[in-house]
Amino acid sequence: MKKLRKIMFMVIVFVLCITAVPVEAQAASSKNKKAHKAYQKQLKKDKKKYRSGKEKLKYAYKDLNGDGIDELITEPDFGYCSQIIYTYKGGKVKKLIEVGQGEFTQYYKKNRVLHYYGSHMSNSHDEYYKFQNNKYKCVAHKDVEFDWNMETEEEIYTTSYYVKGKKVDKKVYTSYVKKLTKGDKAKSFRKIKRKKY
Repeated sequence: MKKLRKIMFMVIVFVLCITAVPVEAQAASSKNKKAHKAYQKQLKKDKKKYRSGKEKLKYAYKDLNGDGIDELITEPDFGYCSQIIYTYKGGKVKKLIEVGQGEFTQYYKKNRVLHYYGSHMSNSHDEYYKFQNNKYKCVAHKDVEFDWNMETEEEIYTTSYYVKGKKVDKKVYTSYVKKLTKGDKAKSFRKIKRKKY
C-alpha cells in the first residue's frame, strides 16, 4: 500500500511539473503580446523624435534580463543617443537606459549585465551595467584617455579603472568584472535581429 501511494505521489508531481511549464510559457507569451503592442507607441514616439521623413528607425525585441518579457531596443544613432532600452512593467513602457557615442556590445542574460563600448574625441570607455532595482546601473568602467607628446612625438595613453564609482587598480577591476559575469556566457548584441520601423 505504501509503495502504491509513493508511486501515485510521484505521478501527480510529474503531471503538475509538465502542466506548469506550458502555463508559464503561455503567461510570458501573453505578456509579450501586450508589451509589443505598447512598444509600438514608443517606436512611433522615437521615430518622430529622431527621424525625419521616410527615414527608418532600427529596433529589436529581446529579453535581456531573463524575466521572460522582451525589452525594446531602439537605435536612433542620433548624436549623443545611439541606443535606448525600454521595458514593459505594470502595464507601462519604461526607459531602462540610454547611451550615446557608442553601443552595447554584449549582454549576459542570466547575470543581468550589459557591456557598452564607446569613444569620443580622445577618450574611450568600457562600461558594465547591472540590472538592479528595475534599472541598469553602471557598476564598473574603464576609461582610456589619449594624448600626444609634441616634444617626443609619442602617443600617451592613460587608463583609469572604476568599480561602483570608486577608482581602483587594474587587478581589482578585472577581478570584479570576472565575478560580475561568472557562470554566464556573453551574447553578442550585434547578433540580435533588427527590424525597421
